[in-house]
Amino acid sequence: MGTGRVLLRADGDSTMGFGHMSRTLALAAMLKDAFECSFFSWSTAFMEESHKYCSQRTLLKKETHFADFLSHITPEDVVVLDNYYFDTAYQGEVAKRARALVYIDDIPGPSYRSDMIINHGCGITLDHYQTHPSKGLLLGPDYALLRPEFCTMAPHARGERKKYDLLISMGGADPQRLTPKIVQAVQHIRPTMRIAALTPHTVNTCTTFYNLTAKDLKTLFHESRAAILPASTIAVEACACRIPCACGYFMENQKQHYRGLTNAHAVFPLKDLRDPLSCNTPLATFLHILAKPTRTTAMIHAQEKLVDGRSPERLRAAFRRLNESA
Repeated sequence: MGTGRVLLRADGDSTMGFGHMSRTLALAAMLKDAFECSFFSWSTAFMEESHKYCSQRTLLKKETHFADFLSHITPEDVVVLDNYYFDTAYQGEVAKRARALVYIDDIPGPSYRSDMIINHGCGITLDHYQTHPSKGLLLGPDYALLRPEFCTMAPHARGERKKYDLLISMGGADPQRLTPKIVQAVQHIRPTMRIAALTPHTVNTCTTFYNLTAKDLKTLFHESRAAILPASTIAVEACACRIPCACGYFMENQKQHYRGLTNAHAVFPLKDLRDPLSCNTPLATFLHILAKPTRTTAMIHAQEKLVDGRSPERLRAAFRRLNESA
């Protein structure tokens, strides 16, 4: 544990998903040896996980979490916020009390009160932001908020027989129940494919998993020949595992990330996953090119350029600079 305190604030549930909490704790894992990390949330979902990286864990009351968190901030603290409801006004209240404020973002907005912004979305540039925080914008996969298991780059072994032909996941919550629909679409095109689905929903026609640890998810990536994923953090984790991927989007905050991933040729584009008519044809094309080693090898090379495994050292250096200059 290092010197200086970092307070990390994120929430998640089956409606909003758990991405905010996952990436915030990924940051905690990167910072834990350089700073004293404390985690605050009204959600119990990741409290046990946070024990690995945070010396203090505080469960807030959902009804009063905004005010309650403010009472924990001291002038020596660096605060990290990750959720859309931490608006400019609330950021201002935090900034008045803290040494420095960091905001984890994925939809660039018109204004911020933070000292530093982290947006690890692919394709994000300075031009997407109208205002620039005083201590900088940390943009793109160079600052990927990867969980520790995905920070060690491991080549996806090609040529060997895999346990599954395809891994399908639409995130841990999948509130739109897209995973069963995509499984059905794949099986209509390729009835004999061995499919693993990471989903909270019942899918009787394939092997299903739910609530996997990062270690288990990494194992599942390496047991699978390819993956179909949303353009979110799980797609970056897949790129770190060097697995051929097809990606689409079903949320507004995934569209820019989708464009960045596809423009980098790190994934195959499926477009809008909510619209079967728009993604069925590219889905069939993706399943076809899995038999073409030159196409999948090119995709893996693009992933190697995009996600290099050095984001932890870059983020630690940025937080040290922030703590020293604030």
